[in-house]
Amino acid sequence: SGRERFARSSPLTMEQEDPEKAALDKRIQEITEQLGKMDKKNPAQFRARQLLQKELKDIKKGKIKIKSASTKSAEDSVVEQRGMNTCKDLETDESIRIREEGAHKKKRGCLEHINEQQRLEELKEKIAMEEETRRRVQEMLKAIMEMRTTMQLTINKIAEETRAELNVIRKKLEHYDRDLVLRKEIHTRYRKEQQANSSNFIAKCLSAITKLLWYFLFIVAL
Repeated sequence: SGRERFARSSPLTMEQEDPEKAALDKRIQEITEQLGKMDKKNPAQFRARQLLQKELKDIKKGKIKIKSASTKSAEDSVVEQRGMNTCKDLETDESIRIREEGAHKKKRGCLEHINEQQRLEELKEKIAMEEETRRRVQEMLKAIMEMRTTMQLTINKIAEETRAELNVIRKKLEHYDRDLVLRKEIHTRYRKEQQANSSNFIAKCLSAITKLLWYFLFIVAL
């Protein structure tokens, strides 16, 4: 009776294993065809090739098996992965294309975001440099204005001191001119006095000579 039960159960097991093996063989053939169509030098298909190669390797190692239920055909079988990882669905060209397009869009969006961030950072740096330049220019202008004010004050001080010195010199010259006038007057008076004295002396001499002559004449007359 045990042999009969085994004999009755054996065809069912083979019937269950044959669809599973057929589905796996069919999937292996599909993956092989897809890999054959892909270009190894195309970087856009690199990730898809990796996924297909990994799936093919897992099927050959027995990590993926297809269980067919009694109500499902081999085409509607569920794919499971042994161990901790589970394969949700068998990869197709369309799903790979959609995933690659999504990845490209995401990458492009990330690159655009990064470029925008870089532009913002460059703009911030440019604004900061302009602010720094403006601040330095303002500091230079302030320093120049302070130097100009200091120089103006110094010039005004020197001008005042020069005016004071010129006033002193002018007063000294006025005194000197007065001294010259006085000296000139004194010299003139002295000359006049000398001339007067000389005239008086000559007059006295002439008077004495005249008197002496009159005296001789008087003596001769006697």
